[in-house]
Amino acid sequence: MKREKVSLDQKIERIIFILFLLLLTHSTVPSSIFETWVEKCRSRSTLSKPKMLVLGAVEGLTSVAHSQSSLKIPIYIKSKEIQVEVAKTPEERTHGLMGRKHLSKDEGMFFVFEREDYHGFWMKDTPIPLSIAFVDKGGQIVEIEDMKPLTLETHTPSQPILYALEMKKGWFSANGIKVGDILRFSK
Repeated sequence: MKREKVSLDQKIERIIFILFLLLLTHSTVPSSIFETWVEKCRSRSTLSKPKMLVLGAVEGLTSVAHSQSSLKIPIYIKSKEIQVEVAKTPEERTHGLMGRKHLSKDEGMFFVFEREDYHGFWMKDTPIPLSIAFVDKGGQIVEIEDMKPLTLETHTPSQPILYALEMKKGWFSANGIKVGDILRFSK
């Protein structure tokens, strides 16, 4: 049987392909491993074209895998239904929408905390301009703020909250949603 000669770049591509199949089929594999690998590869200035192609695929699949592994639920505000990813663990809340380049029209992220407190938010590594609604334990919006992308400015509510809802910048005002409105989990 004749053995095929395989270049180092081809071996790397095959290994990464297998790793991503694992990532996409097993949501317990943390995408942060691949994000770290991508950053390390980017920091090296001499990458061949095949490696650059694989690197691009890794970045894209990591983003897709992260968004697919997130729990999405409907939330209702007034007569508006939105689909939100739920960030319920400290890791999910810390990562939030970091690295996302796109957010659909009526999609956002809903943050759930263990206890009411003055939970602060920032836009580190978040390229999408967002608006945030701070929500009390009864589901009432107590404050809405706009947040500039890629900044370290902390946005903290003026009173303790149990939830927060991030949407595209201007979404709340464009849909007539204001302080005092109630979030519901059913129509």
